[in-house]
Amino acid sequence: MAREVLDSMADGIQNFSVVLAHFASGQAEFSFTLRSLAAQNRKNVLTVSCLPSELNTPFGTVGALLDETPNQADLLSVMRQLESRVFQSKASLSSRTLLVVDNAQDMDQESAYILTQLVQARNLDLVLITTEPVKNLANLEPFEALGAELSTVLGPLTDMQMADALRRITGAPPTSGSLAMIRSLTGGIYEVFGSLCEVIRGERVWQLVAGYSVIPVEHLLEHPRMSDALRLLLDQVEQDELEVLSAVSLERISSREAVRSALQGENSSIIDSGLLTLRGEQEVVVGAALLSALIIRTISPAEAGRLLESWTSFAAGQEQLDWRRTLWKVAAGEAVSEEELASSAQQANASGHYREAHELTTAPTGRKASVLRRIQELVAIASSGQSLEAMAEFAQLAEEPLSLVEIESLTSSWMTVLPLLVGHETEFEKAQTLWTELVGLYGLEDNEQLSARIHAVRFIADNDGAAGAAMQLKGIIAQRPTADVLFLVLTFGLENMLLEVDDPEVLAAVSILKDDRSFGIRVGTYGTALLAQEVSGKEIAVLSELWRTLVGNERVIRHLSALDSMRRGWEAERDGRCEQCTAELIQATADFAAAGMARHAQYAAINVMARNPLLEDSAVTALVEDAREGVRVGSPLFTEFTSLSGLIAYQDDVPALTKSLEELVRGASPAMALQGLWHVYRFHSGAARQVISEMKERVHYLSQRTSSPRYRLIGEVLTRVNDHPETLVVSPHVEKLQLHPEIAAVGWAAALASDSVNEELAANARRYLYRGVKNYSNIPVVSAALEAHGLSSRELDIAKRAARGKSNKQIAAQMNLSVRTVEGHLYRAFAKLGLKDRRGLAPLGLEKT
Repeated sequence: MAREVLDSMADGIQNFSVVLAHFASGQAEFSFTLRSLAAQNRKNVLTVSCLPSELNTPFGTVGALLDETPNQADLLSVMRQLESRVFQSKASLSSRTLLVVDNAQDMDQESAYILTQLVQARNLDLVLITTEPVKNLANLEPFEALGAELSTVLGPLTDMQMADALRRITGAPPTSGSLAMIRSLTGGIYEVFGSLCEVIRGERVWQLVAGYSVIPVEHLLEHPRMSDALRLLLDQVEQDELEVLSAVSLERISSREAVRSALQGENSSIIDSGLLTLRGEQEVVVGAALLSALIIRTISPAEAGRLLESWTSFAAGQEQLDWRRTLWKVAAGEAVSEEELASSAQQANASGHYREAHELTTAPTGRKASVLRRIQELVAIASSGQSLEAMAEFAQLAEEPLSLVEIESLTSSWMTVLPLLVGHETEFEKAQTLWTELVGLYGLEDNEQLSARIHAVRFIADNDGAAGAAMQLKGIIAQRPTADVLFLVLTFGLENMLLEVDDPEVLAAVSILKDDRSFGIRVGTYGTALLAQEVSGKEIAVLSELWRTLVGNERVIRHLSALDSMRRGWEAERDGRCEQCTAELIQATADFAAAGMARHAQYAAINVMARNPLLEDSAVTALVEDAREGVRVGSPLFTEFTSLSGLIAYQDDVPALTKSLEELVRGASPAMALQGLWHVYRFHSGAARQVISEMKERVHYLSQRTSSPRYRLIGEVLTRVNDHPETLVVSPHVEKLQLHPEIAAVGWAAALASDSVNEELAANARRYLYRGVKNYSNIPVVSAALEAHGLSSRELDIAKRAARGKSNKQIAAQMNLSVRTVEGHLYRAFAKLGLKDRRGLAPLGLEKT
């Protein structure tokens, strides 16, 4: 930002700038950077910082720049003294002086008048850094004559600014999950983010994965340096604003009116700075989770009690206070009942706050934790990636004396964790055995909920893939069981490929679960359904609605960001943006691994390597190898993805690749086999493409067996690319290609490279492939066709310049060529593109590159 301010004053037309610096926005660092850059640009730099005590002292600010106390009765004399001071600082007559005024809101009006005169006389470049808008300050009224509009606002950082800062530390851009975590923790507040960056730099905790940095900030939350920096920041907050900030931290207030009433409006430093964030029309939340956590953990019991009592009037209408209040009470040393601890931990788990739930379940109370509290501890542990450990503890709890309420909680919580272990039959058998024993021991034969859970678990434990399994699953879903049973049955059905993603029963189940209050159930449903969609090539219509319920959640979890990266990656591929697809899948791989979700990390890694077989990255390669070794204990859905791993290792070994392709065609589902063939054709060598061309009949057979329109079209393209491919880009096939950009690019490239294509179709192909100038460099089958039959690099460069409106003469001057040479290149480019003149370039969008 400092460079932008200087650049705006570089041409000498503008010599006045106002910077509005909100609280905790890094004003001191900005001022220092501004002065340093100005000195590097050979400007003469003067600086002064206004003090509140000088606000009513005439010429107080100007006096700080002079060697003597100015004569307050002689305004002209003071102006001449300051002019002399400015000119004395010049190294040469041609150089200019920059005056940077920090805390300009405290400048006296007389100094403001004199500085305005110097700026108007073009004798001085002036930057005012103020915490209040100039128009709101009577003492700065003289500057309004200069047009004192804001040129820069220092406030919460954007994601791009944070990503740039993190890249400078780690040497690589952060993954989406790392950036989302840091955004959630810091709110983009400059001083909070800056402190976290210092800790990241000092601890060197990041890991580089395929050109991206994974930053596990989860392990830095309680670092002493962070705590000290946050306390120092809170010490600078006004007391009335601190009370509101503390109350919002506790209550998660959703009433904007309550905050407005407490602050006497919304023009507050804690809102402008991002400490409090206005979300939507009515919600107010704490911008930085780190600040909220610090407040909850450090407030004194006396202050907590006073604030809880005083804030009750603002929180009126909240029928149920959530787990945050309990966490605050625990931190404040108040006595909390077992019932409240267990209930609050259940709420925290349901909303995805697993770390906080674990704190509640392990809070020191001086007494043994109740069974209900221990159950919620296991849910938190399992949801954080330690599912096997949690399962063993669940089994031990089931052997203790239990009440009916405890049995209900145990089996329900156990049920929601079981889907994490689909493929581990032992765990399902153990659950079935212990739950059946509970029924006999406590006489629960008539308990419908428990019976439904046992029936579902028994079905999974006994399932052998029989033909009637799908019908039984659909029957269970049709009975509209409780959410925990529905979640388990749906997950099992999709993971074992017993249910099709477009089955009405699947649509009904997802429609129900998207509205469930459990964050874990919704995330689990989305993750499994997203992978099932990709395997089948078909879509679940309501899945996008489920995603919206997740992104609206205040909790940012790394594996949720990883799912988002995977979703964006596959969307990018369908849109023909393969480079972005690979980048998103790499980030998903790294973030899943950092979140402890090994199986999802392996899914993503296989997809990365399938699209980029030449990628050399030890972390990604290791995950692919782990997937191969773990295929025997995975679900069929996992096995389907793992079947692609055999294609990755044989980039240059054609016989081995041929054997691997034959195994894929025999063993995988038609949709997955076509996906593997598609990856090889697009991303492997010409020899590999020849192998696929020789499998034309088998490809045709596969395409007839899949019900996915996308994979059927892929099969059709693969059967035609070496046999009159020009037929792909004429009616009726071209209309279908237009709906699938990723497939269309390959079809047009094949037509362009065909020996039998006519000039008109070849020109059409070039126009399609150059439209928007997508990057095909990482799709060998397309880039090879363009290299051999497209525009030369010089022709394309000149066509781009012409599309931007440059004349032949201008292009020649820019490229140090003769006008005749430019005309020749354009003539050939127009001929290849089938255009008459440069007006035809506009629809191609070449000017945007």
